[in-house]
Amino acid sequence: MSCRRDRLSQPPMEESSSELLARFRPVLEEIFSAYGVSEAEARQILEETCGLLISKRWDRQNPGRWLLRTVIERCRELSMRIADNVQG
Repeated sequence: MSCRRDRLSQPPMEESSSELLARFRPVLEEIFSAYGVSEAEARQILEETCGLLISKRWDRQNPGRWLLRTVIERCRELSMRIADNVQG
């Protein structure tokens, strides 16, 4: 009985970055598509964003939510830069 209680008192196992990306892949694909982000740009955004998340050692209450918000912000920044270059 004490073993069961010990397991229950431990924090849940954290999701790895590859598991997190696999879980959010459909949503990420939709985000990149909505912003017209190329595959190469999407890869760059994900590499930078995941690098930040990992460097902070998942120091986020909800890493999935943080990942999505950060990816969306990066896509917005990219689309605004592209729009500025087209206009200017």
